[in-house]
Amino acid sequence: MVDREVKGLLTDWLYEKVIAEVSLFIFLRLSAILCCAPGIISAQQYNNVVHPKPADFIVARDSIFVFGNFSDPATEVFVNGNQAITFPNQTFLAMIPVAPGSLAVHTLFQTPEESFSDSRQVFVPPYIFATPAETIAFDTTFFYPDRNISIKSGDRIAVIVKGTPGGNVYCSLDEETIFKLKEVNHRRRYRWRNTVFGFDNPWQLPRVKGVYVGFFTATDEHRGRAFSPFFTLITRDEQVRTFRGRGTIHVMKNSGANIKKVIQDVTIFKNSRNQTFLTALQKDVLVNDNGGYGDYSRVRLDKKQILWIPRRKLQTAIENLHVEEIPLSRLQINRATSDSATISIEFLSDSIVPFQIHQSTNLKSFILKFWHIQKMPAILRNDYIDPLFHKISGKMFAETGYQFNLNFTHKMVWGFDISAEGNKIITRFYKSPVPAFDRSKPLLGIKICLDPGHGPDDGAFGLTGINEKMITLPYAELLREMLESRGATVFLTRENESGPSLQQRKLFAEANGADLFISLHFNALPNGVNPLKVRGTSTYYYHPHSKPLALAVHRRMLRQSQLPDKGVHLKNLAVCRITSMPSILLEPAFIMQPFEETQILDMQFREAVCKGIAQGIEDFIAKYH
Repeated sequence: MVDREVKGLLTDWLYEKVIAEVSLFIFLRLSAILCCAPGIISAQQYNNVVHPKPADFIVARDSIFVFGNFSDPATEVFVNGNQAITFPNQTFLAMIPVAPGSLAVHTLFQTPEESFSDSRQVFVPPYIFATPAETIAFDTTFFYPDRNISIKSGDRIAVIVKGTPGGNVYCSLDEETIFKLKEVNHRRRYRWRNTVFGFDNPWQLPRVKGVYVGFFTATDEHRGRAFSPFFTLITRDEQVRTFRGRGTIHVMKNSGANIKKVIQDVTIFKNSRNQTFLTALQKDVLVNDNGGYGDYSRVRLDKKQILWIPRRKLQTAIENLHVEEIPLSRLQINRATSDSATISIEFLSDSIVPFQIHQSTNLKSFILKFWHIQKMPAILRNDYIDPLFHKISGKMFAETGYQFNLNFTHKMVWGFDISAEGNKIITRFYKSPVPAFDRSKPLLGIKICLDPGHGPDDGAFGLTGINEKMITLPYAELLREMLESRGATVFLTRENESGPSLQQRKLFAEANGADLFISLHFNALPNGVNPLKVRGTSTYYYHPHSKPLALAVHRRMLRQSQLPDKGVHLKNLAVCRITSMPSILLEPAFIMQPFEETQILDMQFREAVCKGIAQGIEDFIAKYH
């Protein structure tokens, strides 16, 4: 039985070994063919380490990749004494182990005639490694709270510290408040729901031994006091170490309202369970400051809705110092209008109030929420101001919150925006920009904004030294030609290496009346991931009305690229947050992956990818016009 198991293990090991060797052989052969193919773009070759950059902060537990290029085809490359893999296009790749702290990366370029060396230092944070059992200490680079926080009576927060595994750790806030922390199971992802205070997201604990978590619940007795956590570690052989955290816990004195005035407009995009929400606080709106975390204040709109706002955007309103509650406002639908391009609905309140818009995944329903609203009855209106508009219904959803449900008849609302002028909130819903669809030329009359990613920043780099800023522009230029030949009007956000900010790209698209926004990028890999194994095409969107475009383009792009499918993903990216039109971000291939970088530089691959994108846009217009 044992012999049979050993043979099975050996067979599996040999199979994996053969597959790895065959994959590498195929990759090298394809690289040789592609790098010699006509029409390929080549970066100028030097003895150059492209990644990592000097003084990089590397978050990787086991290894990092080192890559670059060289000028002499006869060059052999060694990184920290180990020979790197070299490729026919005169690039190299090596994986080296890491250790906490400062890590030296020494690269030697060796030819028969001469040698050249490059040395640089990077930093690997200690907290992602377990503290050695023989070292009795706290890891002072990882603890929580890591900055000053303000909480109210009844709040429960986590207290976290990292140190020698297998010990007993206690936290004392004062002589009376002492509690034990529990060492978490490093093999499981730790979840604590609402016990970490800050930005709605729990900390990602390093999955190593020696992470200790405890909890503190503020009570009325703690009001008006400040606590600085003091940690004590006692090992099994009774050695003792102590550490005082650098974050202070302030328990707010007043249990009632702490009213602040917003002094600068705030717009917050948030996604949860594949749903997206846009929440807006206008200048001069009043909010309840319910605590704080570092430079952020916790603003509570109702029992479930919490926002984190930079403190610099809030100010104590002198006229409201003695006000116990935020004054409530009446709310009404002021008017609804329609034209050939939009349906507009205007809401009117007595004072400036917070509001939120949420688009349903069915693409034709919206929920608008308003806070600080007086009690109102439920409503149902069938204002057929437009054949595309179905109905409005409304109801109280919280003690001082009112929501409107808006329903449309068309299969998809093309886009939306919401703006405010004092106590007047205006919502606009955009109709399809295709009044008369022509199957022979589906893009006729469509305005498309193409965004060559990055510029002036470089973006990610490939082994040859090519970066995203350099290569996305020729892709965008070719795609523009293809789309214009199909009848579309196309604008580029940049025509050279410099480019506008992310916010300016949105404004540029809207100012030019664009109907679609397509951002072109190439993917990168985090350290610790083997670039020879991770490959493929991916597409990103944010709002539901952008998902159909993402799916259509991704499907066609995959068919043309013939690369592995890395999926279509909802992601909170700046250029994907554009609401007024479908907007997507494309990653046709990994620029850090040696084989895919060679393809990215090949003219035939560029033509195939751009053809797939153009076909995908046509498919989308044909289905959702």
